[in-house]
Amino acid sequence: MTVTSSINGNQVHLTIEGDFNYTLQTEFCQVFKKIPQGTDKSYTINMSKVDFIDSSGLGMLLLLREYAGDDDSDITIIAGNDAKKSLITSNFGQLFKFA
Repeated sequence: MTVTSSINGNQVHLTIEGDFNYTLQTEFCQVFKKIPQGTDKSYTINMSKVDFIDSSGLGMLLLLREYAGDDDSDITIIAGNDAKKSLITSNFGQLFKFA
């Protein structure tokens, strides 16, 4: 399980690998809170190598969305079939864009 980030101008890229669950909470929050807060950034979250996402993972995405500006945030998620199915089932398609 890993979380990495990179920033290029106003483009923020986060990559999550492995199971996205409670065990990643501290690491995930530390990574995105290093990014200067504001709605001028565009976030891409690559979850293509996430095998499983639980309610804690969903909650962490909501925390990121709030940090990035809530309704004014620009967040796109790249997800594999299993993770994308969980996100769509949880109605996250109304809160995030999918690539």
